[in-house]
Amino acid sequence: PRELLCVLSRIMIQSAARLISRENEKLKDNAAQPVLLITLPLLEGEGCQNVSLSEIIDCDNHDGIRKLFHPLNSEYSSMEIVDMVNQEGDVLGSLPRPFVHTWNILHRGVGLIVTKDQSILDADSSILPE
Repeated sequence: PRELLCVLSRIMIQSAARLISRENEKLKDNAAQPVLLITLPLLEGEGCQNVSLSEIIDCDNHDGIRKLFHPLNSEYSSMEIVDMVNQEGDVLGSLPRPFVHTWNILHRGVGLIVTKDQSILDADSSILPE
């Protein structure tokens, strides 16, 4: 589907931006870096999104991530950003939470179960760690 292509292309750009950023840090010459323009697909019939790599080079900056995903759905600009990870837990990129559930994308998460007056475990609670 076109939407999945749009999402994954934005994840790939983030990964490439991280690599380019690391390589630029290694350079001893502080000469001006060339401007890299990237064209990303949009949803069917909506054309393309053009972004400058310098706008998203700081992948820890959620504003850059939101700018990437805003054209796909403007509501995503204000939603929680989560990390997409591989099986080893390495971050591949970040995206708005609705995409991880729509496309079953592996991401980091934490869950908490609260019960009242009863253990949720069938096992004897004395064997649980303190």
